[in-house]
This record gives sequence, C-alpha cells and structure tokens, in this order.
Amino acid sequence: DGGLHPWQPTRRQQAGGTRASARYGPLLSGRNQLYGSIGYRPGRGMVTIGTAVPYAAIHNDGGTVRPNVTLKMRKFAWAMYYKALPKAGGKGRKGADTSMMPGVPPEAERWKALALTRKKQLTITIPKRQFIGDSQELTAAINQKITTELDRLFQ
Repeated sequence: DGGLHPWQPTRRQQAGGTRASARYGPLLSGRNQLYGSIGYRPGRGMVTIGTAVPYAAIHNDGGTVRPNVTLKMRKFAWAMYYKALPKAGGKGRKGADTSMMPGVPPEAERWKALALTRKKQLTITIPKRQFIGDSQELTAAINQKITTELDRLFQ
C-alpha cells in the first residue's frame, strides 16, 4: 500500500559478481521456482491468488529461520569453498594450500567459515520482500477494470 517500495538489495547483488546468478534480482533465479509457482483458484464471487512453495511465506513476510548445521551442510560448504577458489598453480582447486594463497575471494571465505563453524544451529534473518498480498492500488486497478468491462458489456 502507498506505492511501490524497493526491496533491500541482496548480498549477491551488492557483490556485483560476473556469474550468471548476479543477473537475477531478489527472489529470482534461473529456475524461477517461486515465480512460476504463483497461481490462482476461482471461487464463488472471488479469486484466491497464492503459492504452495514452502519458503514463500518467509520471503513474503520476512522473519528468522534457524536451520541445524548438519554434516551434509558442512560437506556442501567445503565443496562450494573449493569451487569459489581461483585455480591454484596447476594443482587444481582441492589440492591447493589456500592458507598462503593471495586474494582468496570473500565468497570462498564465507563458505569456509560455514564449514568450520562450531555452531550446531544458525540464525538467519530474511528481510521482508513482499511479492503477494493485499494492495490498495491493485484493488483499485481491478475494480476499475471490472467497471470498464461491465460498462462495455451493458452498452
């Protein structure tokens, strides 16, 4: 309500990377699972618009999630760490001694920190990025469209 409000930029957008993921805005990806899941269900005198994606609510409303740090998550973090490293002198990524490597990317450092954390549970705050819900402007536009179409039909 009260016009469009820009979302807070994501870390991915602020980093300004050159990867394909840097082209996408918040809540968008190459797969568009959230975007593609939005649908409608007609009812008696109304239409319900929504999505069945389980993570849609936390993105729409904002909030805090507390995932457990599992062994599988740590393995994934190590894999992403090595993937984020630049190639190291012919040794490939995994065999390289990264402690003396100059210019380790900040993204790689974040993955390494996740892999080595002693925490059993993380606290992640997700900002509100509302993409669906009640809107005075949308309701006014819909009412205007309905009125226009009814006037056209009855003339």
